[in-house]
Amino acid sequence: MKKLFLPLCIGVALFAACSQKGDSLTHDSARQAAERYFTMLLDGRYEEYVDGLVGTDSMPDDMRSQMVDLMAQFMAQQSVNRGLLRVTATSDTIQDSTAYVYLDILYGDSVSEQVGMPLQFVGDRWRMQ
Repeated sequence: MKKLFLPLCIGVALFAACSQKGDSLTHDSARQAAERYFTMLLDGRYEEYVDGLVGTDSMPDDMRSQMVDLMAQFMAQQSVNRGLLRVTATSDTIQDSTAYVYLDILYGDSVSEQVGMPLQFVGDRWRMQ
């Protein structure tokens, strides 16, 4: 029985680690979260993007709706002017539960720029500040 207990415990621990939902407090996770949020904008998933902002869970519905509309207007303006094509996280800094992720953004007119995205680890995921 003792010989089965240790492998069983290791198996349960590995299963729990692999099935964990949400992000983790790591550099890779912060970069993936930043890319995920910009991809939401590119894909037109504005409600999900707004859900990723710190404090939107306690925001009144009408204000949240206005923020969703604002993101849609911003992306419509971007597509008219330059068109966002791709976003890649290149570096980051993490201190405590706050990260600052640097992203390279490639536009349709072949211009690229680097922007920073501040993130805060809240609960089990990175959220935009």
